[in-house]
Amino acid sequence: EVANALPFLSSLTIVNSDGYVRCEAGSAQIRHFLGDQPFFLEAAQNAARVTGKVTDDPWTGKPGLPVSMQIGGNADQPQVIAVAFIDIQWLQERLSEKTFEEGSSVTIADRDGVILARVPEPERFIGTVVPDDFQYLIHEPKPGTLEVVSQDGTRRVLGYYPVTASPSGLYVSAGFSTQVGYRAYREI
Repeated sequence: EVANALPFLSSLTIVNSDGYVRCEAGSAQIRHFLGDQPFFLEAAQNAARVTGKVTDDPWTGKPGLPVSMQIGGNADQPQVIAVAFIDIQWLQERLSEKTFEEGSSVTIADRDGVILARVPEPERFIGTVVPDDFQYLIHEPKPGTLEVVSQDGTRRVLGYYPVTASPSGLYVSAGFSTQVGYRAYREI
């Protein structure tokens, strides 16, 4: 029921502390092993929610973003890890439905800078890594703004929210074309 209520998930799994799947929404692969996966190992050592790196969802085979979190963990109940995969295609479709100002861009990337969703030109950027010139923004200690020439060649004022400051564990940037943005001021 939970998986059906969350259309942005490609899978939802409960994993025992030994790394074996206890249950998976819509699947009978109960003995599937996730105990060697970085997103599981990090969540098993960390009480906070962990957003992993883009990887193939073991149930769909499509790229997804794993999010894991400890559940339970007292003396009477063995600790389990909930693992959900965010459907990258769903994320891009929602982003593409939005209307943006001419020359604008929005980029969503994982903690390694792999681009998960982007407008414009998603077909050109999804699955690529944020260029070296912009990698430092992913791990800045706090959100910020700056003027840049984006990787598509457009000069933009860029607002960014780094992985380290984001409860989602994602890097998000939104850029606004200086040419379009400053047009109104030039006409005054």
